[in-house]
Amino acid sequence: MTGKLLILATGLLAATASWGLTITVDGLAGDWGATAPLTTDPDEAFQLAPYDISDIFATMDATDFFFRMDTYGTPTLEGEQGQMVFFAVCLDTDQNSATGYNPGWDPGTTFGGEVLITYMPSHGMTGVYDCSSGSLVPVGIGGFGIGETVELSAPLAWLNLTGNVDLMAFLDNASTPEDDFTSVVTFEIPEPTTMLLLGVGAVFASVLRRKS
Repeated sequence: MTGKLLILATGLLAATASWGLTITVDGLAGDWGATAPLTTDPDEAFQLAPYDISDIFATMDATDFFFRMDTYGTPTLEGEQGQMVFFAVCLDTDQNSATGYNPGWDPGTTFGGEVLITYMPSHGMTGVYDCSSGSLVPVGIGGFGIGETVELSAPLAWLNLTGNVDLMAFLDNASTPEDDFTSVVTFEIPEPTTMLLLGVGAVFASVLRRKS
């Protein structure tokens, strides 16, 4: 009987494989499992910049939002000329491009973000900003990791996520015009019932494994 219950609990986890992942923000992609990219950005084959965006990912657990940026070329904090590179993701939490902050990364796109998460080496930290008013208001310090990939994180309590979110990412290579940005993509957030099942499945599977 215990074996059947363990299979059931594991099934609940597998059904929501890209959710409930607690990511160690260290620049390593292994703990993202089978999470699919939100979008794949073309290789612009920059001449001056050391690398550009290839894929972006997002996930969340019960307390934190996690963002990952893969690149063509190994990401570093300095460009070839010693210039500082920074990374950012802007979240349009109400999916309304007419409200919030437009970072201006893509002149051809109207975007209205309510949250900006950005790592700037000159500051040595990940800033999380409330930009629902159209200006940047500091909220707190998020997480950052760089290695084989780039990872950013922020507590869900700061983001006010009430449903699906539109987002776009930006990589400032400090070698304009070779900065890179993605198209606007939608990060689909599970319904509360799905998240509840995920949490129950995780706890149930953990308890059964300890007993077996």
